[in-house]
Amino acid sequence: MIKKAGPFLPSAQSAMEYAQQMMECTAQLLQSQLDIAEKVYTSTTSGYREIIKSGEPAAIMNKLPKIVENTIRVTSEGATGYLTNGLNYQNTVIDLMKNKVPEMNRHFIKGMMESTQISSAS
Repeated sequence: MIKKAGPFLPSAQSAMEYAQQMMECTAQLLQSQLDIAEKVYTSTTSGYREIIKSGEPAAIMNKLPKIVENTIRVTSEGATGYLTNGLNYQNTVIDLMKNKVPEMNRHFIKGMMESTQISSAS
């Protein structure tokens, strides 16, 4: 399909590169968010699993405050990680747009001019 683009080939290639970079950036964000979610899940469930194994009410009551504290800490770290990743993603998207959109526009305008010249020559 891109081969048929003629004078718009550079614009189409530039748009494809931009789309690929955006997809890679989004995939990185999703992977980092998944990593955070897995860490929160693993950290919180391991603590609760530990007290459930003991089965003794006194042991459960003694360990519960520490596990709740750990859950709050890990969840807070996870939330902070989500926000940080989101901000980094937005900054990356803005940088990609600043770098790629002007190039795509230049290629498109050049393609339009070449296309117009080809049409008027016919």
